[in-house]
Amino acid sequence: QSPRPKGFGFVGAGRWPSGDGRDDCIHLRTSTPSSLLLLSLVSYLQNLLATMMLSTVTDCSRAVHPFAPASTSARGRSGSFLRFGAPRFNEDFIRVHRCDDHGVTHDLSLYYRIYHPSLMNSQESPPLIVLHGGPSLPSSYLYPIVQHMPTSRSIIFYDQIGCGQSSQPADEQLYSIEKAVSDLKELVRSLGINKFHILGHSFGGVVAYEYAKSSLEDDEQHQNCLSLTLSNTPANMVL
Repeated sequence: QSPRPKGFGFVGAGRWPSGDGRDDCIHLRTSTPSSLLLLSLVSYLQNLLATMMLSTVTDCSRAVHPFAPASTSARGRSGSFLRFGAPRFNEDFIRVHRCDDHGVTHDLSLYYRIYHPSLMNSQESPPLIVLHGGPSLPSSYLYPIVQHMPTSRSIIFYDQIGCGQSSQPADEQLYSIEKAVSDLKELVRSLGINKFHILGHSFGGVVAYEYAKSSLEDDEQHQNCLSLTLSNTPANMVL
């Protein structure tokens, strides 16, 4: 495990064979600061502009309330981030469940958006799942990444519970890293993707790392995550 570089840095991780034919190791590597940091700093303003334009270039029927009824359909609604030749996307909700300290189960809605959805089952270019930072930020500030990525791969964003268009329960008992990891597993299961890459930014990298760590102990999920990239993710966090 590599030490965290000083200041803002980039930490990447991937799987390499351990020698016995099993890709059961996660190795961390460090490099020079990533351009994703600069992109994330300016993308907030870009997204504000895009949001204003959406009010005039998209159909009003596509407006989504944060507590809209969830759907388990992976097809979702189809739209366009910007009308001027931008990539198409599908968006929808899945239903996730979280329990409080009293054992009461709460039914919540998790919003997701998929760019290039027709390539979800590509064997040559498995999809990329992007986890946003925060907690409390929506995933929309990372949408401009799509403009800098190849069009041969699906890119999946989702709002973590408590953020953006997903449910925002007031009960603090419903929030934890473990619950966030469980939500990610449910998203993977609901979308039916067998192979994928993960990019976690800031706090999203914490959730992504915990997901990858738990997947090594989960035979069902063991081979799903092909690579893990952590950008500006803290090596230690007190919650």
